[in-house]
Amino acid sequence: MADINSIKEFVRENLDELNYMHTKKVVKIALALAEKEGANKEIVEIAAWLHDIGKSDKDSTAINHHSLGVKIAEDLLKKKGTNPEQIKEICYIIETHMGPPCKFWSSELKKVGRTFDFPRPDTKESKIIYDADMIDLCSPFGIAKIIHLGARRGKDFLESIESAKDTAFAAYNDLQTKSGKELGERYFKVSKEFFEIIEGK
Repeated sequence: MADINSIKEFVRENLDELNYMHTKKVVKIALALAEKEGANKEIVEIAAWLHDIGKSDKDSTAINHHSLGVKIAEDLLKKKGTNPEQIKEICYIIETHMGPPCKFWSSELKKVGRTFDFPRPDTKESKIIYDADMIDLCSPFGIAKIIHLGARRGKDFLESIESAKDTAFAAYNDLQTKSGKELGERYFKVSKEFFEIIEGK
């Protein structure tokens, strides 16, 4: 298996600050879930570090970063002499981490004549990476990230808040594993309170 420290360094050098912060959080959550679910921690850790590496590509968009990430990860792991079966497993995890099905995805996909047709996670390790990504997305950090990106895309404040709420609820409701649902509830509780305060409830 490839040296994890060299993979961390590759990710740190290639992702921007926002996506690197997110990735570190996903790694921490994924390892906690792998422990509880009895998953392959080595595969989970590498896949967690590389799950968003496609965002480092100049042609990356919201709807293609997973497929770009597969290519980057495959090339990197081959250079590091990783077992082909492990490469295949890690790339499958990256390919299946897209989500959650929500209004944002419907809007983005409609622009290119698609519906939400991304492959879904169906192995223990792929579900763990998906859940770790979704837990961070429905957390306070994820909400701040969505609002920040919305502002960069020209959305007004209320539109960004609504997008963050819809996405956070969708992420929480789409968690795949028992451990993910348990941990996600802790993260999402704070987020729900945030939206209630914003809405004056």
